[in-house]
Amino acid sequence: MEMTNVKGKPHNEDADLEDLLASDGTGVTVPNTSGGRNNKSSSSTMDFGGVLPLLSAHCSFLCYMYPKSISCLVFVGIFGMMILMVNLVFNPTETYGSIRNDYTNIQSEYDLSLGNIDHWCIKGDNDSCQCDDPLVPIPRASWPTWMASHKENRKLVKEFTDQGKSVDVAFLGESLIEEMDGRWMGKAPENLASVAKLFRKHFTKEKSGIQGVALGIAGDTAPNVLWRTMHGEMPDDFNPKVWWISLGMNDLGRMQCSEEVVVIGILRVVEEIRSKKPNAKIVINSMLPMADLRGGLTPLPKDYEDAFKKYRGRPGGKPKGVSAVDSSHFARNPAFKDNKNGPKGAAKKGN
Repeated sequence: MEMTNVKGKPHNEDADLEDLLASDGTGVTVPNTSGGRNNKSSSSTMDFGGVLPLLSAHCSFLCYMYPKSISCLVFVGIFGMMILMVNLVFNPTETYGSIRNDYTNIQSEYDLSLGNIDHWCIKGDNDSCQCDDPLVPIPRASWPTWMASHKENRKLVKEFTDQGKSVDVAFLGESLIEEMDGRWMGKAPENLASVAKLFRKHFTKEKSGIQGVALGIAGDTAPNVLWRTMHGEMPDDFNPKVWWISLGMNDLGRMQCSEEVVVIGILRVVEEIRSKKPNAKIVINSMLPMADLRGGLTPLPKDYEDAFKKYRGRPGGKPKGVSAVDSSHFARNPAFKDNKNGPKGAAKKGN
């Protein structure tokens, strides 16, 4: 196809130059050799360039018509940015749930080590909590109610072994497990009677064909449960087919231990059972949602009323305003420090 210029003459490079030189300055005609692509690009650029002046004009108009409203919006925007910057600097986000070490191939208690723990506390540091060593059995012997609960669990176990009854599943853990038996810290409140009735309906050999026993104590951590298994709640002649473990709530919520420390504590209990009961099946119950307990878990007054050792047995009990309490009965929460939430000094390291 032969290309022509605007005058209808055959198009060539020399003709373009001649037309340019012959122009009288009133206009220059340039042949379109790009199929219109240059025009489109130029048009797009001009359209984009026209948006900014248009926006600027609208903003100027709004500022002129509504000066007070625009001033308020600018102030709110600046104030919001300042709050965001201050929050990022003084209240950085917390990284939690980080377990860098692999605990999927633990073969014995000797494979568990504290030296590789990344951080001890749930807040990502080592100073905001007072976690117990998850590998060492620790009792709460200073609590009379805890010792009573432990004796009750041993009594339940002894009843099965003395009568030669086989147990299909033994539930082992903290408050959730103790409540199954209708107890709380060794006592049997009325509001748990229906729970105990339901448990016996489903875990009594005569009623369901499955025999179960609940060995739990409210407030227990993994080291507490480990101690219990070593002191009468897992004797040689007590051999349930399944050990169902529910642990970690108090380690995470009350003691504020990191997820890694909690995992090590649970695995230490598992390995203790495996070493003594190699033929048993072990089920680790997944922890319930714990988001609301990240700020700390504090006990109810009835849970530590036996902690006032000095005034136990005295008529009228503890005098008003006295706060001499064994600090091991309280949550390790720094906010738990006034008489509204608990006695002062309760957040200090316990026994």
